[in-house]
Amino acid sequence: MLQLSLSSDLTNEHEFSLNFFSAYSQGDADTVACRQNHGSCSFIACSGSLVDIGTCRGGKLKCCKW
Repeated sequence: MLQLSLSSDLTNEHEFSLNFFSAYSQGDADTVACRQNHGSCSFIACSGSLVDIGTCRGGKLKCCKW
């Protein structure tokens, strides 16, 4: 896990933000990107009116969008 050194003048709020975002692993990056693109993660292939726009969980799931 990525360790960040924080200066003493940062508030607890900033510390939380930095720690929260550094907690995501590379495998979660595609999941975050899927959500940012208004997609949803699916265990099965996208079907019907859903379009495959990527992956989730490090490529284990499909990212589908209406």
